[in-house]
Amino acid sequence: MPDDKVLEIARRLDAVLITADLGFGNILKYPPLSHEGIIVLRLEYRTACGVSRTLLDCLARLGREDLRHVLVTVGPSSYRIRRSGISEP
Repeated sequence: MPDDKVLEIARRLDAVLITADLGFGNILKYPPLSHEGIIVLRLEYRTACGVSRTLLDCLARLGREDLRHVLVTVGPSSYRIRRSGISEP
């Protein structure tokens, strides 16, 4: 399914999209205010186990409203949050 269709379904469901598709990390194509939240899992050259632990930690710390209209990039040991051009560790 094309990326735009996937994101439209997430919008209709008021859902945060969790994906390993790095294309969704492009804030020029998918600016944070244009979606309900995207979490991109950075899996290349990393173990899925490490990324899973970091994702679970991220989700435990952030509530649904914290994830609304943001891009979260999750790596093996940390995550970064981007809100409308602002990056947070």
